[in-house]
Amino acid sequence: MPYAANVAVEVGGVCVMPDDYVYVDSSGGVVIPAQSLRRVLDMARQVVAEDDEYLTQLRDEHTRLGKGDAWVDRRHTSYAPDVP
Repeated sequence: MPYAANVAVEVGGVCVMPDDYVYVDSSGGVVIPAQSLRRVLDMARQVVAEDDEYLTQLRDEHTRLGKGDAWVDRRHTSYAPDVP
């Protein structure tokens, strides 16, 4: 049986190189080239920070209007995974 390690492979028509990062969840998958990983993680942190700010604004507005904020907390924890 032939085998190889640390070589490029093709998965679903996408080339995956050694050290590339592959992320898959229920929405789909993505291959992040190793040289782009730091930039992608920085951008992901920025998106999470912007989402947190937006949710804080929503929570403050709902609290000010006397509607509570349970729905905001529930939504936020359901989609925002920790970014390493």
